[in-house]
Order: sequence, then C-alpha cells, then structure tokens
Amino acid sequence: DFELRFRYRIRSGNGNSGVQYRSQPKPGFGMRGYQADIEFGPTHTGMLYEEGGRGIMARRGEQVVIGKNGKRRVTGKLGEAGSLQLEIHTDGETWNRYRIVARGNRLQHFINDAPMIDAIDLDKRAAREGRIGLQVHQGPPMEIQFDSIEYRPLPAPQAEVEPAATTPTETRQPLPHPRWIWAT
Repeated sequence: DFELRFRYRIRSGNGNSGVQYRSQPKPGFGMRGYQADIEFGPTHTGMLYEEGGRGIMARRGEQVVIGKNGKRRVTGKLGEAGSLQLEIHTDGETWNRYRIVARGNRLQHFINDAPMIDAIDLDKRAAREGRIGLQVHQGPPMEIQFDSIEYRPLPAPQAEVEPAATTPTETRQPLPHPRWIWAT
C-alpha cells in the first residue's frame, strides 16, 4: 500500500504514456498490471487501465467497483467531464501533479488535486503488490518528462473496502429538497 506523487508534462508529440504500479515485468521492457494513464489528448489521462490484462477499468471521472466476477460497475461520478478536462495542462510547458493512492483493494488517481478515478477491485485477479514503472508507449515519437517522484508506504487498511449497496448514479432518484426539522 502506498501513495505515489510526481509531476509530468508531455513536451512534444501526441504521445501515450503512464505509470505502471503493482505490476509484473513482461519479456523485454514491458510490464503487466495497473496503469495510471497519461496522454496528450483530453480522453484517457487519469484513467485506470490494466496493461496486459483487463483493459480499461475506470474512465476519468468514474467511481467504479470491479466485482468478484470481474465485471465493471460504475457506482458514481467524480465530476463533470468538462471540468476534469480543464484541470490538465497540455501546453508542453506546465507541469501537472499526479497522485496515485493504492490501499488494499481501493485505487485512486488525482491530477492537480482533482479526483480522476476511485476504484474498488474485488476481482481475484486484483494485484496487491508489484513494481512501479514509467511508460513510454510505442507509436509516434514523443517526449514526456517526469519530475519530483515521491513514494510513501501506507499502513495496510484494517479491512478490504466493500462497496455500498447503491445503484449507478444514472438511475438514482434525486434526493428531496432539504428542509428544517425543528421549530424557530
């Protein structure tokens, strides 16, 4: 269990990168496992991807539970997609601050202090340990820079996180308007 903080910026190219964590090495220089995604565009940065495994696990702005059966269920939203896009600098000059918190079966990504994903992985394939790696994805030439990398171990949680029994945000009924419950 750990918290990883770093800064990044994509200097040139329309690149795809990320940080592998709780990952295992593959032949060559590859890794298989969780990835905090980074890209030049506005879609994937901040999402949780499992390289060499289950693929996209949580898109940016999602609270997700990956069930014991491996199925992904969106249980909430962390903000509007447009507001999350405004938090990420893609000018090639400004540094972005990325924070990954992996504690037990709960995984969280933050960029510039804005929550990007919050995932609970109940699947038996969920990794609890592994290596950390900086990725430069194959494809067109690009330059990405990482800076100020800080790793801090966290105490293990007392118990695994169990998701609340809720329905996805899209199907929830709005809460009633709040009202005072006492007299003047």
